[in-house]
Amino acid sequence: MLVYGDPQFDETLGTMLTRLRACLETLTIFDDIDGLRRLLIQAGQLEQAVQDHWPEPDAEARRLIVHTQKITELAAAAFYAVWAGANQQGTKARGESQRALASMAEQFEPLESVTNITVTVKVPEGFEFYGLYPEQYCASALRWLAERPSALPRRAMVVGIRSIGTSLSAVVAAALNAAEWRTHRLTMRPDGDAFRRTARINRQDLAGCECALIVDEGPGLSGSSMAAGAEALAGAGIPTERIAFFPGHDGEPGPAASGQVRQRWAATARYFTPLTQMRWNGVSLQECLLAKAAELCPSESPWKNIQDLGGGLWRSFIFPSEADWPAVATCYKLTKSR
Repeated sequence: MLVYGDPQFDETLGTMLTRLRACLETLTIFDDIDGLRRLLIQAGQLEQAVQDHWPEPDAEARRLIVHTQKITELAAAAFYAVWAGANQQGTKARGESQRALASMAEQFEPLESVTNITVTVKVPEGFEFYGLYPEQYCASALRWLAERPSALPRRAMVVGIRSIGTSLSAVVAAALNAAEWRTHRLTMRPDGDAFRRTARINRQDLAGCECALIVDEGPGLSGSSMAAGAEALAGAGIPTERIAFFPGHDGEPGPAASGQVRQRWAATARYFTPLTQMRWNGVSLQECLLAKAAELCPSESPWKNIQDLGGGLWRSFIFPSEADWPAVATCYKLTKSR
């Protein structure tokens, strides 16, 4: 039996802002990709919490939402600039990062009037549990851009599926903005039955965009959240061939997917970059883990390789006889250094 949770916690906006400020203040090195990643994730949680708290905002709530969106987008711009600079994408990483972070600090003040409000903060599961990195979405956005070198007009809508879609959509938008595209970003939380989500978008929200990117960590058991976003965009006038999915893996929707959802996924272009293709300063994730393991667990014999213990392979290290092996869900992976 698989048990799925919805990890979340309640917190005041004041506490969230204090933590976000502290994270920003620790970034004395503006090309600290790990620190910028933490900042991006926390900014995305702030945006998610505020948007979910006011699902039908009045004028004042809309003003606050705009400021939280801007905070996430500036964190994403700083993150993307440093990532792109490290990967020779031609950006001036330190200067771009400094400017974005300086502007970000200016967005906090308007939120001071609501610091006593308690909101519900979602834990972005892809970052927390599934080994998902925003860098993967940077790379996917570059691949999408490479397929459109002469596209005019350069206007795109970027739709994040909340919760994790706040920060991830901001990263994708940052990549497009750096390539001189004009983006309009929004997030949505599809509702209804867990396996048959629906979403709504107004035609006026398209802001003149002729293509749209839907960003999330899915597909999950049904794939219906991203499919609902695509249905809403198609209904608002975006042709199917101009809609793209930026998912968290390259698999198909799970067994709870309806025929309609599967048709939508089959008809929609997907852009996903696996971790095996990612590099940090020229080093793969496995190499990073190997170096960190050697640092944390010094040994007389050098650490030489990474061994995949996913799919139940770990059992051979625990139980002397295969007859004693417990059942496992082989769809989950665990990697261990040796």
